[in-house]
Amino acid sequence: MTKLHEEIDLHEYKDAFVLVPRVTHATSTSFLSPTLVISRTSDEIYLDASVVEKRGPPKNSILTYGIFGFIQLQACNYLAIVTERMFLGYVKGEAVYRVAKMNLLPYHPNPSKVLSDKKKKYEKKFVSVVESLLNDRFFYFSYSYNLSVPLHLQRRRDPAIPKEALHVDFDKRFFWNRRITKPLRKLQLHPWVLPVMRGYVHVSMFIVEGLSFDFCLLSRRSKYRAGTRYLTRGVDERGHVANYVETEQILGFNGEWSSFIQTRGSIPLYWGQTSTSFKYRPSAHLTHSLGETGAAFQQHFERELDKHKKQLIVNLLDRKGDERKLSEAFESFVSNHANPSISYVAFDFHAFCKNDEFENVGLLVEKVADRLAGIGFYKEGRNGEAEQLQDGCIRTNCLDCLDRTNLVQSTFAMKSLMMQFHMFNIFEIDRFDVLERGFKEAWANNGDAISLQYAGTSALKGDFTRTGKRNATGKMRDGVNSLSRFVINNFWDGWRQVAIDLTLQTVQAEMIDMAMLEEEEKSSAKESDDADQPETFSLNISES
Repeated sequence: MTKLHEEIDLHEYKDAFVLVPRVTHATSTSFLSPTLVISRTSDEIYLDASVVEKRGPPKNSILTYGIFGFIQLQACNYLAIVTERMFLGYVKGEAVYRVAKMNLLPYHPNPSKVLSDKKKKYEKKFVSVVESLLNDRFFYFSYSYNLSVPLHLQRRRDPAIPKEALHVDFDKRFFWNRRITKPLRKLQLHPWVLPVMRGYVHVSMFIVEGLSFDFCLLSRRSKYRAGTRYLTRGVDERGHVANYVETEQILGFNGEWSSFIQTRGSIPLYWGQTSTSFKYRPSAHLTHSLGETGAAFQQHFERELDKHKKQLIVNLLDRKGDERKLSEAFESFVSNHANPSISYVAFDFHAFCKNDEFENVGLLVEKVADRLAGIGFYKEGRNGEAEQLQDGCIRTNCLDCLDRTNLVQSTFAMKSLMMQFHMFNIFEIDRFDVLERGFKEAWANNGDAISLQYAGTSALKGDFTRTGKRNATGKMRDGVNSLSRFVINNFWDGWRQVAIDLTLQTVQAEMIDMAMLEEEEKSSAKESDDADQPETFSLNISES
């Protein structure tokens, strides 16, 4: 595989960024890659081994750990670079990192000079919200391990067989900086293309009673239909759904590996909620015709079946109120689709787990136990060959695909972990509580990460996922998070959505209706002053 540059000295000149790779353990000492030159006055990008000697001392120099991409705002292009990274651990011997800090470097030495006074204000805001997103601690990368694909699709590392560059095989759904690295990919500058994933990664090792276990949890957030809670719901015309996350749990023991994959995603129908009504739970409603919805629904599951072969849908919505309408519509489309590879289970989480009796999720696990066993998990032997494949995937949803969903997914994952232990012929460990604590902590942190990205706060019910118990502190924290969600979703989601769109470059800065955003802010502030206190501000809160 083409080796990526891990450490790069970036030199700033008035007319160009000059990037010089450092020699590290990952690069040969007998081969120095040419220097990369990125013009600040044109679209020109080229390699030049002697450019540093020609140019003399730079205006400024920065150590960077990779190029995130090129982001166009109003005034000019900005070069996004990784300037700090945090080492998380190894997945099958390959180092994995979290982005700790990114910088945005403008092509123009003084962007405000080319803008009107009004646009200067907008540019400053655009830079601020994009930098906030890039530095929110939820971007991950590896120079040698493909974080975007499950264990069973990883290529064996055989040096005798030529490999493509890492980005070539990176799943487009999870390749968040694919569009903005196009100038590098187009020129086949493979060592400079660092594919970055968004979501959550946990890597740890447990040693219990002399037995060593590698445990990894990887959640891959789709860049398609990416957005915030109330602004991005349901499905789009290509079958992509909001808040789609594929989570893989990996276990390694004694040279053998196993993995278990689950997915979550918004109900694959055209539906939405209006967040400007200042109700704690805005009304949910279907928005398109049955024909349009059916076509998008079919595209969604065709893609899922292509990836996972079979689907077990677990729907956690209420059987009353607005959720009932969505739930019945979802069930109707599944029934009409009549695909033998898709099975459906409804579990009214709030009804079964009322009064915080979340342990009743065990009833759901019992209900699907045979199907869960049939789906199984992937197993890889010491020789790297597949000994068992996962036959299908559980797709779980609630309304937001956050709190209820994460709790249920963690329960399925624990059930699968027990099956994997039996597969490794580990039937009894006296100190299993050590593993269990680490497992629960990872899944609780996973729930928080996915929730922060979509709703702006940590997950609700996280105390139960983390400890297996509901407590007063957890209820208090849920109350605070619920209030925070109300404020964030009504006042800040517009800007958070802008940050996502600009980072992905799915919307150009010039096309953003700033007047509308400002009007919404003014309207929100006025309505908030006049609004009654939402009844759900009490601590006894029922939320997805």
